[in-house]
Amino acid sequence: MDLKTVSKTESDEARTGPRDLKPKDSKQYAIQTITYMKRLWQSRKASMIVWGRAIEEAEKDKIWIALGLNSLDDLLKAEIGITKEQSLIELNERDKEEQRNSKQGNRTDLHDNLIDNINKVKIPDGTSRQYALRRLRKSAPELHDKVIQGKLSPNKAMIEAGYRKKKVSVHIDSGAVAKMILKYFSKEDITDIIGMLEGEDSDGVGKFNCATPSHN
Repeated sequence: MDLKTVSKTESDEARTGPRDLKPKDSKQYAIQTITYMKRLWQSRKASMIVWGRAIEEAEKDKIWIALGLNSLDDLLKAEIGITKEQSLIELNERDKEEQRNSKQGNRTDLHDNLIDNINKVKIPDGTSRQYALRRLRKSAPELHDKVIQGKLSPNKAMIEAGYRKKKVSVHIDSGAVAKMILKYFSKEDITDIIGMLEGEDSDGVGKFNCATPSHN
């Protein structure tokens, strides 16, 4: 059940009177709480602290049970289209961006502590990760969801989406380099590499010769 399946009578009753006077395990309390959270989110005026408190209260009161759902994430996805973790990450990024734009100081520690202490959610820890999440959320939502769920790293998701090229590190050793080339490159690529090492251009004309070192 979600608010779409709630009758008008139930909805009107839920909105009548102060929420704090309703039993916390009642459907009316749950409807009034999620309605407030939905309006707060849609207004895009929710700060990390205000939203974090709303999430904490909803989890404490387990409002999804009265509506016949299995979790808070089920309720949030039904009403605002996003999970708790996704909402916190988005708000964290939004708050940080607003702070940079307004030059009002850095409150990153406050936000990170709030999430760690109340929601136990991992927040992007660097500009590169934040950039990757923003770009994936807009253009590759399926990969973005996998990153949020911990199934894929931001870097691998960016590579899979075609926004980054894969990088490898290798010891400066001819054997190690050869193994790396054989593992990651096709036969055609290896032929091109040999041509470049021998100093040939695309027409097969040698640019320089790789002489074998002499040992006296």
